[in-house]
Amino acid sequence: MTAVSTLRRFAADALLPSAIGLLMGLTVAVGLGWVAGASPLAVLRALWQGAFGDRYAIAETLVKATPILMAGLGVAIAFRCGVWNIGAEGQLLVGALMATAVGTKANLPAGLHLAVALLMSALGGAMWAAIPAWLRVKRGVNEVVVTLLLNFVAAALVGAAVHSVLKESAGVLPQSDLLAPSAQLPALLPPTRLHAGFPLALLLAVTLHFVLERTLWGFRLSAVGANPLAAETMGIATKKMMAIALLLSGALAGLAGAVEVCGVTHRLFEKFSPGYGYTAIVAALVARLNALGLIPSALLLGAINAGGMALQRLLGLSPALTWVIQAALLLPFALRWRSQ
Repeated sequence: MTAVSTLRRFAADALLPSAIGLLMGLTVAVGLGWVAGASPLAVLRALWQGAFGDRYAIAETLVKATPILMAGLGVAIAFRCGVWNIGAEGQLLVGALMATAVGTKANLPAGLHLAVALLMSALGGAMWAAIPAWLRVKRGVNEVVVTLLLNFVAAALVGAAVHSVLKESAGVLPQSDLLAPSAQLPALLPPTRLHAGFPLALLLAVTLHFVLERTLWGFRLSAVGANPLAAETMGIATKKMMAIALLLSGALAGLAGAVEVCGVTHRLFEKFSPGYGYTAIVAALVARLNALGLIPSALLLGAINAGGMALQRLLGLSPALTWVIQAALLLPFALRWRSQ
């Protein structure tokens, strides 16, 4: 396949549907904003200013894109293996919970503290994904239902923790104490919130692209997702591969939670995630489960999320309008898959 044909296929598979979906979403968002009393031009201007208006807005777009990219990589691994992990949100929350416990309760040297917090968050996300993995492999239980329901359990666990064992020392608000400075990710562009988690996410995307596209393990994983029966015939342990894919998916989602708490909020509280785990599914599908494609996909969704905050700040509109845009992004892809 030539480079020109590759570019044409990428444009047909990803760029054109994304552009159509974005245009549809913006049209609906502008229409709803107009009904609420804001002019279409004001809505578009607010979205642009919130996402790219100045260096603070650009930094905020990158901050929003970071957990989406990390969790999206996890979703892509699972989906490519034919395992439908809808539980990235819950795995992200458990990862944030583990990182907070380490960051507020452990007394470790500076270099080690952050590393342990990140490691434990990945372990927590993997352990949370191990539940549906075991049920799928050993009992044949549909992982879509299990992973989705576990999202609510994880949210309840976070709520219980910040009301009890992780509640701040002052005992006033249902939130944790601030993480120790040694457990926080370094800031990259003070006084913005951009932190070292963003280049870490980029590094993971490049690494996973190589693993998935250029290694035998990546081929086997994709083979299981494409045709489990044929993969089994080739000697691939399909159940084992599915379980590994789910565990890796959970680990990356858990790491996304740690990056958010260690790099942005520096404490845990109820409603900690605005739905990054669900947005990660949108990002992975828009990127066609390609690790490198997830970088622009996550940046686009990060910009939409950052712009949504500007809608509320500048025009008094609900930031929920961004969910309309995100949903519209998926429509062309859904129609394309339905016709195939």
